[in-house]
Amino acid sequence: MTIRSTRPGPRRVLVPIASSVLLLVGGLVLAGPAAAAPTPTATVAAASLSGYPTLQSGSSGDAVTVLQRLLVGHGASLDVDGSFGPATAQAVSTFQGSQGLGADGIVGPATWGALVPTLRSGSTGGLVTALQHVLNLRGAGIAADGSFGPATLAAVEQAQARAGLTQDGVPGPDTWRALVTGGSGGGGNGSNPETTYPNGQLPASALCGVSYASSWRLACYTIDDYEAMNSAFRAARGKNLPITHGTLTAYRTVADQQYLWDNCPSRCARPGTSNHGFGTAIDISVTIAADRSWLEANARSYGFVQDVSGEPWHFHHVR
Repeated sequence: MTIRSTRPGPRRVLVPIASSVLLLVGGLVLAGPAAAAPTPTATVAAASLSGYPTLQSGSSGDAVTVLQRLLVGHGASLDVDGSFGPATAQAVSTFQGSQGLGADGIVGPATWGALVPTLRSGSTGGLVTALQHVLNLRGAGIAADGSFGPATLAAVEQAQARAGLTQDGVPGPDTWRALVTGGSGGGGNGSNPETTYPNGQLPASALCGVSYASSWRLACYTIDDYEAMNSAFRAARGKNLPITHGTLTAYRTVADQQYLWDNCPSRCARPGTSNHGFGTAIDISVTIAADRSWLEANARSYGFVQDVSGEPWHFHHVR
């Protein structure tokens, strides 16, 4: 490639620039070597990519499904089946090569950084379609039409609330991490906490805020069923499930359980034994007869049962 000089003179000078290109970075024009492959489309700081899983041949599950959706969004022709087989490995290697990355077929921080786009209201195209499919994987139920409109914005904000993130409606690295892992990022979000962690000692990464009241947290393992139940309740009753007031309504640490035991030992579980200590139980107000009737008829279909005698407000997720 050549550029013709615009300086006046007796003759025109052809200046070769095959060995350099001009890059616009942060408003400054910098000279740099010509890339042997296209510049990566995403420049996500490595520090913001902690908690993303490393995926490779043989991996399977929702994280692979998200990976495949993103690859398709970037132009790959690929079946989305949640299984990291030869076709996915080839698509990853091809994408890595197109981004100037080492084409090893393993999806680590650098590859995730190139894959995850920052989108916002008004964005359109294949990556928006990928986002919409992934939001639906996490329970959104929106149209995957490639247009980032109000429904997509609301679904992103809900996902952010559940992950305890700022609800700005812009899916950046932290939001994508929550979508990839199914929670707030890493640390067994897909595992049943009742068989994974000590009671009352769940890590923050295994807890997700309720979409309409993010200060109340449940295990990420439980949150999707709760949100689905809330959506159905809202459609039937015109309001969100009425969580009982108080900061100890959902997840309870060991210290929380001790506080309650000290103050109401006749009604509260012994510290270290409460369902709340696994983030799989929540107290829902049943003072209104129609609300109580709906829950009695439908809660079990979402995995919630009333298994504490004398506490009709206590709903335990057992799926």
